[in-house]
Amino acid sequence: MKEKVRKMNKLFIFDLGDVVISGGMDSKSVAQYLHLDEKKYEEEYEKYSSRLINGEISEEEFFSHLSSLFSIRIKSNPFKECYYPETNIELLPLIDKLRENGYKCVVGSNTIRSHIEKIKELKENPLSHFDSLYYSYEMGLSKPDKEFFSYIIKKEGFADKTSSVYFFDDREENGEGASSIGINYFQYSRAKQREAERYLSSFF
Repeated sequence: MKEKVRKMNKLFIFDLGDVVISGGMDSKSVAQYLHLDEKKYEEEYEKYSSRLINGEISEEEFFSHLSSLFSIRIKSNPFKECYYPETNIELLPLIDKLRENGYKCVVGSNTIRSHIEKIKELKENPLSHFDSLYYSYEMGLSKPDKEFFSYIIKKEGFADKTSSVYFFDDREENGEGASSIGINYFQYSRAKQREAERYLSSFF
């Protein structure tokens, strides 16, 4: 127990999409689901995407807007119906090992409620492998803004220990946001899985 307490001096933040989770949702599939022209749908989505991710408007409000604008009837949530996540089962054992060694592992993701609901339905629920979960739509903050990272590290007790925080994300701009406040960044991709394994294993 003493050893575990001693090691709680590092925090690992993992993105969900294309890191912990593979697969996703694209504009084409949502547009087809709604029987809308893809370009017209994308134009509207781009107007509201950041507000959706930051939780400033709900998914229901967005689709109510589309329903009125295009005179269509939307029976269910296309964001959920057109989202097909798969768990990155190669990464989970590494996260488990970090926690077994006493380190904190949390999720830090730009996401929306329906996608989290869909992830929870996976046979191997990857969210259960983390100590804490931070979602942009709940926080009202999103990557790459440094406030997103500042919020997490403050909550986790690492506000004055950024050199002991490690962030894994597939997008370089998000890594730049983390690096701007002194957080260590590893740009993850499935092609770099073995490199990620070697990197994480150095903490065991």
